[in-house]
Amino acid sequence: MKSQTVELSQRKIQRLKSLLNWCEANMPQDGEKGTGLGVLRSITKPQPLDVTSPRTAREWFKLLPDDIEKMAVENAEKDNTLDLVIRSLHEAILLSFLFSGTAQGYDFWIGIYKAAKSGEYTTNRKGGK
Repeated sequence: MKSQTVELSQRKIQRLKSLLNWCEANMPQDGEKGTGLGVLRSITKPQPLDVTSPRTAREWFKLLPDDIEKMAVENAEKDNTLDLVIRSLHEAILLSFLFSGTAQGYDFWIGIYKAAKSGEYTTNRKGGK
């Protein structure tokens, strides 16, 4: 079989990265029960869009502690995703860069993602929401 080179747009590459992050974040870990089929169904099921306060990834990252914000911004700059308009902080973290492709690594960012998803970073350090 002949190999073929396929060129993908930056947007498609980013979607693939975010899908990979999502799958890694939601797949059962060693010893946990679950099936990949359930994950696949939840990926393909239409999700309601919360458009109450969409912001850019750069704006969402301001909710993070200074050191984590700086790392998130640097990682997103490399993938040119700081100006993506996203509906929540945890999605900004998930969609802006491939966790395993960062200096901090997958385990670090999955922890930040899970904390953000649980609401740990809900108030802006500068006093706003």
